[in-house]
Amino acid sequence: MKVLFSEKRMFPICLVCLFFLLLLITVPWGRLYGSTTDWLSQHAALAETIRDACLSQGTLLPGFLPLGGGSNGFCFSYYGYLRPDIFIGCLLPKLPMAPFLILYMLAGYLASVLLGYVFFVRNTGSRKLALFGSILFLTAACFFHTHRQVMFVNYMPFLLAALLAIERGKSRLAALFFVLVCCSSFYYAPAAFLAAGIYWQGVKGRGFFCPWLKTVFLSAGLSAVLLVPSLLVILEHRRALSEASAVPLFLPKAEFLLYSPYGMGLTAVCLYLLLAGLGIKGLRGRSLLFLALCFCGVFAWLLNGTLYARGKILVPFVPLLILHGMQVLKRMHRAHAWYLFPFVPLACCLYAYRGSSRFLPMLAELLTLFLVCVLLRLFHRADNRRPALACSLYCLLLLAPVLSFVRAAESETFVTKEQYEAAEHSFWFAAEPLYRFDSLYEPLSAANRTAEGVPKSSMYSSVTNQAYAAFYYDILQTPIQINNRIALLPEENPFLFQLMGIRYLKTTKEKLPEGYHVLAEDKDCVLAENPNVLPIAYVTEDVLAEEEFEELSDTQRLAALMCATVVEKAADLSSLRTADFLSDGISSVVRQTAPVFSETECTGELQLSPLASGGYDVRAGEDAALTITLKEPLKKDILLLDFQVENKDRTAVVITVNEIKNKLSGKTAPYPNENDCFHYQLSEGGEGLKQLTVTFSPGHYQLTDIQWNLFSKQALTAKQYKQVTAMETTGNEILCCTAESGEDGWFVTSIPLQRGLSIQVDGSKAEVVRVNTAFAGVKLSEGRHRITVSFTPPGLAAGACVSAVFLAGSLISLCVRKRGLRTKRTL
Repeated sequence: MKVLFSEKRMFPICLVCLFFLLLLITVPWGRLYGSTTDWLSQHAALAETIRDACLSQGTLLPGFLPLGGGSNGFCFSYYGYLRPDIFIGCLLPKLPMAPFLILYMLAGYLASVLLGYVFFVRNTGSRKLALFGSILFLTAACFFHTHRQVMFVNYMPFLLAALLAIERGKSRLAALFFVLVCCSSFYYAPAAFLAAGIYWQGVKGRGFFCPWLKTVFLSAGLSAVLLVPSLLVILEHRRALSEASAVPLFLPKAEFLLYSPYGMGLTAVCLYLLLAGLGIKGLRGRSLLFLALCFCGVFAWLLNGTLYARGKILVPFVPLLILHGMQVLKRMHRAHAWYLFPFVPLACCLYAYRGSSRFLPMLAELLTLFLVCVLLRLFHRADNRRPALACSLYCLLLLAPVLSFVRAAESETFVTKEQYEAAEHSFWFAAEPLYRFDSLYEPLSAANRTAEGVPKSSMYSSVTNQAYAAFYYDILQTPIQINNRIALLPEENPFLFQLMGIRYLKTTKEKLPEGYHVLAEDKDCVLAENPNVLPIAYVTEDVLAEEEFEELSDTQRLAALMCATVVEKAADLSSLRTADFLSDGISSVVRQTAPVFSETECTGELQLSPLASGGYDVRAGEDAALTITLKEPLKKDILLLDFQVENKDRTAVVITVNEIKNKLSGKTAPYPNENDCFHYQLSEGGEGLKQLTVTFSPGHYQLTDIQWNLFSKQALTAKQYKQVTAMETTGNEILCCTAESGEDGWFVTSIPLQRGLSIQVDGSKAEVVRVNTAFAGVKLSEGRHRITVSFTPPGLAAGACVSAVFLAGSLISLCVRKRGLRTKRTL
């Protein structure tokens, strides 16, 4: 029993028990360990899609995914292409991926805590200090992302294992663990490498640099098969950030360290120990380093690849910062020196949080911390050493981190069983080839989910084809429904449905777009089909030069795309139908109008005031809505409604018209969508569009430059084209077909043009031309042709070669070293 209840065994057992206790407290009964934000829409969905792609393509690194019209698979490698849960999921293909993802994150979280305990023991020599530090580590708010943005923390057990290998002098083993860091979350690998370098310097002194650099170089080389194609696709599709995302780089950023789940998520106890380290010789330099890292945005900006200065990139430094805090605490305890000077900068941090929801919790923690410091000073001054009393005071310091962790978890919206089943629900249907499937039912959670391998126009990834995104939102004027525009989500837009070949839709009866009929119905959603949309690939002769297309207005461009195909190179045009179309076609397709209303009715807290310059000043409260009844129903036309939005508040603006939603993100949004022009495409079948129901989000904003245009429904199917015949694909082919072309024929696809995409016509590689501003096409000669569209991720072969060379070199070096050791022993 004495051995059983020894510190060596009891402290890890206590950590495991506390881990599960916090889970029981923070996760509501009957909910999944996953968030409705990001986890459901990105990670759980992508785990299924990537697993399906791995199985269908026979590789753990699928080169192409049927999302976003068809994308380089490495656009999604940021989410973990070689994660253990996906590998296990491939071995058990009949089981859903969500349970594997949950178990993977919980196992990684618990492993991180236990490895952290071992790490603190080996570097402090005290199990009690290690237990104290491990509880701070366990309750760090950054682990909030084990059920939200998993790549923020899923590398942590491998990082700690690498640090332990460094401590034992096993650099090759550390390199292997860093390979696992890269495979789990390569975006955080540079910060993890830097954290290892800081720790290595503390362990080995000045001689750390060469072995550290060799380890980094080796792990990066072994991971090249993943890193090289991922880097190339990021560079290809790197997006420009808006001014709204810029911050002063040297402005102190307390949230990088304190409380925020999107930073390190530590509490004032850790900041106190960092500041106290400034008064201890030998620890002063490391305290200055961590304070600069936490409070100067320039470091976060650099580690984020100069994209933005956000504290999430500093999470790999959490173990080192807590270790440093425990070393400070050990020295303070031995010297009986509990400093009070850190409370001056702590009070400044408290003042910075005034008006914030974190002000009162931080005030309570600082008062508790001050009380503990005073009592410990008095306790040691009286030379009355009672370990039980000191232990009680230390436990009091842990109260705030535990409560902070619970408070952060309470802000989470965990996924219910019903929400997960609704997101995973799919209809079984035999899809026609060369068409797409999309969902208007919970579009965010469905963005990265495929149905029976049928391609989609939607996607949600931090790496997005910018030309395709511009076509999706700017040219087709698809409403933007959420705070950012990196998520490409379908909305009721007939131009999107037509041009992207969205033949199949998952939607509701209440939101059934015109032209679609119900194929199947299940619970509160339906599967609908519109056989009149354009296929993914076809042959046409009606073309329009891109230079002429760019001179058209936004609404004229919609008309042009419905009737003709826009091609990049005007010199290749030989058809004269374009000139006739420009002179006569557009004016008959789209026309500006002035709306005529029979009545309008305001409900809820809504105040509309006309502006002298035109438009309206809107002050909306709860249940603000406006109902507009048209004098004459619109039967043959689609109503195109557009207006500019100027936000006078800091909150987001959401305006929904006939269930079509547009959103302008708030001024504090991390990825502002800049959607200041709202677009709506409104139509109804049967008796036509009679009424507009407009709902307004609470706030103060102005609507100006209100435009009403009518678009002829007949123009949706005006494009003349020839069908192609789909054939079975092999290898890296994503489309194979036969096509009949006239003298001026063009093979047109709605597959986004991107590096690595090639088109072969009759076995010969053809010159790929950009069509419709974002897609791939080729000019055809007259006759019948066999056409294949193939995709090979740029850099995949080179990365595989580099990884193979590094692996072979490592194995040879290991064999030579072992033979050398045997020879020495023999001698």
